[in-house]
Amino acid sequence: MKIWLVVPALAIAGCSSTSDQELEAVKSARSVLVEWALVESESARHDTTQAYANSMRAEARSQLRSAQGELKNRPAAAKLIAKVLAEPVDAPSLRAVAIRLLPLETQLEGS
Repeated sequence: MKIWLVVPALAIAGCSSTSDQELEAVKSARSVLVEWALVESESARHDTTQAYANSMRAEARSQLRSAQGELKNRPAAAKLIAKVLAEPVDAPSLRAVAIRLLPLETQLEGS
């Protein structure tokens, strides 16, 4: 990749607003939650190996911690994610949290 393509992209990324960062964090969190729910469903049916499920859980937790860090101005959303990270979860619980984050995503998209 040529450097002249990277510089404008970095400049644009540096100019993103807090709202844009929060929107990206909420979208990311919702996506991770839904994907993690799928892993939990497959694991419950024994359709995947335990090693794979554990690896995906660890990755999901890592990505959710990152998203949570971007939501400092959205304490309710950050608290929902913190609860997921602190407790054992199952697929329906993960999907429910993803659904609870949807209104915030919609709000941020409109701003």
